[in-house]
Amino acid sequence: MSILKDLLLIRKVLIVILVPLVCLPLALSESKEMTCSYGVIIMAVFWITEALPIPVTAFCSVIVFPITGIITSKDIARVFFQQNTTFIMVTLCFALAVEKCGLHTRVALFTLKQVGTSPRRLLLGFMLPTWFLSMWISNTSTTAMMMPIVLSVIEEMKYFRIDVSEQGGDQFSKKKNSSFDIADASQSGDAVGENERPLLKYDDIEETSTIKISRRVDSDKVNKRQEKKAFESMCTAFVLSICYSSSVGGGASLTGTLPNIIMASQADEIFASYGLESNVNFLTWFVVGLPISVVNLIVTWSWLSLRFFGVRSLFHNQTPTEKENRKAIADRITEKFDSLGPMTFAEIAVCAFFLTLVSLWLSIKTPNGGGWGALFTPGYVTTATVGVIIIAIMFLFPSECPTFLRNNKNDKDKLLQTSRRIFRGGALLDWKMVQERLPWGVLMLMGGGLVIAKSAQVSGLSKWIGVRLEVFSSLPPWLCAAIMSLVISFMTEISNGSTVASIICPILGRLAQTLGVHPLLFLFPGTMACSYAFMLPVACAPNNIAYSTGLVPSRVMMTTGFVLDILCVLVLNTGINTYTTSYLDLTSSPFNATLATALTSVEGNSSALTV
Repeated sequence: MSILKDLLLIRKVLIVILVPLVCLPLALSESKEMTCSYGVIIMAVFWITEALPIPVTAFCSVIVFPITGIITSKDIARVFFQQNTTFIMVTLCFALAVEKCGLHTRVALFTLKQVGTSPRRLLLGFMLPTWFLSMWISNTSTTAMMMPIVLSVIEEMKYFRIDVSEQGGDQFSKKKNSSFDIADASQSGDAVGENERPLLKYDDIEETSTIKISRRVDSDKVNKRQEKKAFESMCTAFVLSICYSSSVGGGASLTGTLPNIIMASQADEIFASYGLESNVNFLTWFVVGLPISVVNLIVTWSWLSLRFFGVRSLFHNQTPTEKENRKAIADRITEKFDSLGPMTFAEIAVCAFFLTLVSLWLSIKTPNGGGWGALFTPGYVTTATVGVIIIAIMFLFPSECPTFLRNNKNDKDKLLQTSRRIFRGGALLDWKMVQERLPWGVLMLMGGGLVIAKSAQVSGLSKWIGVRLEVFSSLPPWLCAAIMSLVISFMTEISNGSTVASIICPILGRLAQTLGVHPLLFLFPGTMACSYAFMLPVACAPNNIAYSTGLVPSRVMMTTGFVLDILCVLVLNTGINTYTTSYLDLTSSPFNATLATALTSVEGNSSALTV
């Protein structure tokens, strides 16, 4: 037994040493596909077991694939940091600006104030701002910002729940009073001993006041247990709503989550090899992802309401105590919101920059080939360029209103003495905060995923797997996409969504070409399904944050998430095979047979890579 304990202590070291040795025959194979699979398997195992930190494992791609002769270090450097990596870095910086000015707190409290204080309405009030924020910034950042707000409201509800119940209604709501009543009855000699209770037959004897009190006290205990259970279920629902709505919201826009960026890069690679454009940009993804995300948000809210509050709560009439509770909670939320005061200069500035950034992203390229991006040389100015410009300005823009714009002349004259005091509040962003708080590991994870995708393409591994998946050729494309997206959704329960997207996107692209269907018909559902990891705490960072609160049992998360996985995948595939197919014309492959043959010959020659 002691040996097993010692092995568990060094299990990570054993995994790092043994996995490469066990898989070594693959590396020694003359087949480039098998050699590439050696690196993919090693990194996948390290990611799943977390033998090394996830970002460090991603960085191992710089070691594994050059050593095995799949891709050169020079080419890896070119792939590792692309424009989409810059794009995701922009969203992470913007998340820090939102957090610094406290805009997320204002948005959350305002939403809670508007929707009401019944459990179902509060649930929706938590989900709406979380869903909206996760469309623009990472799911992890959104969950980390929103969870303290939820826990604060839960704490307030617990306080007012106890406080109101002690002040109103039922005379037996206080434990102290109930104990006092029982004690008085016992001292008067009317109480019935515990051993004598089974002998009492209430049908045969007249109930005394003591028996009535005992019955009422027992009933009160049962009610208290039921009330406690209901409150715990409500807390679980609130916490789960944050991690689930952030994952659902991440699929609405290109910036929402890392797998989306990986898929866009892979789609660009596939179409560029044919001399075409993928047209997967911010606007395209928004048009495709937003309706699916909205429906999934409604489905998630409905399922959580049904799972934790039941159907009967829809027809439940509020008691006076419940009304008083909800009024107290509403007053407390209003008080917290009012304590924020009017919107600060920093919050207004961040909102203005946000609207400007989103407007520029949406209008850079329109479906008809227009947009302001046409004013520049094609391919030179991208969404990443716009994002960096906005973030650079935010490093200069003051977080407090400059004194020359203020109305108080006396304060203005005092502060205008030095230019330093004009911007005494600092900028909306400062490098020290970015350096300390930006999740740099996310950028490394994305880079590692892009290297895996490129290596699978260059070595022919994605083609090799795609050919063996031709068994799906007998199935309709929509059914094939549905099965794969469901499988991918369950794969993300044991592995990081970005990891799965990095491995699966090249395979889906090659499979679509093999079956003669549009690559986006497989890439969109496969990638968006990577965000539907609802079952396990280890599936994604938002789930982990929710589980770490101690309010979500793992069994509850698993059973709730399993149903939600299936529901969201159904909604996803319905959306892809209806309006998305019509909007993007996914009914047929955009590639002809001649170009497909040319691509095969190019992929078979690894020297086709150019700097």
